Amino acid sequence: MLRRAVMVCLIALGSASLHAAPESVFSTLTPEELSRYQFDETETPYTVSELNIGQQYILDRHRTSAEDLMARHLGFSQFAGELVDLERLQILIDRSVLKFSDVSGWQALGVVFGDVLVRQHGLRWVVYEDELGSSKALQWGKTNNFVFPVTVFSKRIQFKEEIDVESLYGDLSNTIETFKAYQALPKLP
Repeated sequence: MLRRAVMVCLIALGSASLHAAPESVFSTLTPEELSRYQFDETETPYTVSELNIGQQYILDRHRTSAEDLMARHLGFSQFAGELVDLERLQILIDRSVLKFSDVSGWQALGVVFGDVLVRQHGLRWVVYEDELGSSKALQWGKTNNFVFPVTVFSKRIQFKEEIDVESLYGDLSNTIETFKAYQALPKLP
């Protein structure tokens, strides 16, 4: 009988602990502690280099692929790095001329999109390399400000997002103008 009573007590204690609120794994900082908190400010190391001949060839091959799509579906034969190219890209996207799985085709459109950014904002194509690998990127001057247009469409297609070329261009243009303005600010001693 005593044994049964002990078992009932143990079971009751066990079930009570199962229903107890779990303790938070997060600590709460006071305003004073928060003001002294040191965030980890280490940046991911990366290198930037000029495009080599092979990388330039890859970009040119993407441009040719995009121009072939445009000639077949729109009757135009060349992109020019002008704002009108954004409308042409949107038409190609809206007409579903590329399969969702055609990553290279989507990246070709991304290169053309990048060429518009280069022409309109004075950026330059470079190779950006970090621990994740190397990517073709656009750089503003010799700053640490980069845009990665090659995958701008393929990533959105991968996640089944709608693509609004004008909106993407507007958002990126605002970002580019912000880092241009920031770069122009006088540096404090």
